[in-house]
Amino acid sequence: MKGKRGIPRYRKRITSRGKYRSNFEKSVADVLRENKVDFQYESRTFDYLVQSRNWVICELCGPIKGQIVRKYLVDFELKNEIFIETKGRLTDKDRSKLLSVKKHHPELDLRLVFQRDNLIKSRAARDNNIRYSEWATKNGFPNTVGEIPEQWIKEAKSRKGTPKPVVVDGFKALGDYPNG
Repeated sequence: MKGKRGIPRYRKRITSRGKYRSNFEKSVADVLRENKVDFQYESRTFDYLVQSRNWVICELCGPIKGQIVRKYLVDFELKNEIFIETKGRLTDKDRSKLLSVKKHHPELDLRLVFQRDNLIKSRAARDNNIRYSEWATKNGFPNTVGEIPEQWIKEAKSRKGTPKPVVVDGFKALGDYPNG
């Protein structure tokens, strides 16, 4: 099924236990259910900024590079603010999105579960011969390959409290910044 501009839209697979975008997401949800971990699937979004390719005309300073607000939809939210992102493929776009989300929301406990530990296929020579898990570790993301580790499940069951929001220049969240 194609969306705007011929870009394929993903259909959630309908299963007996809910709707998921991939069989890997379904298998992660099954592991969470088997271990009696409370979770929500694709329940929260977070705003993040990306650099625009277009110039914006500012009335005060003239043409400047603009930024666009995008939304990140996290795959799984465990209780007490543990977020899990499942990845079958880790593309250039996915990597830049994850880094931007981490930059704008350092308080998030975002963890990655990879289906396989493939080599990153990138045009940039600096990323050659590096695996998904190596990239995630290098960039400060807790990660695993295949299944959720028992330690994460125990932590999700026992963890108490929620992280405090980061306040920058008196503003609590990315969406709270004034227009202008």
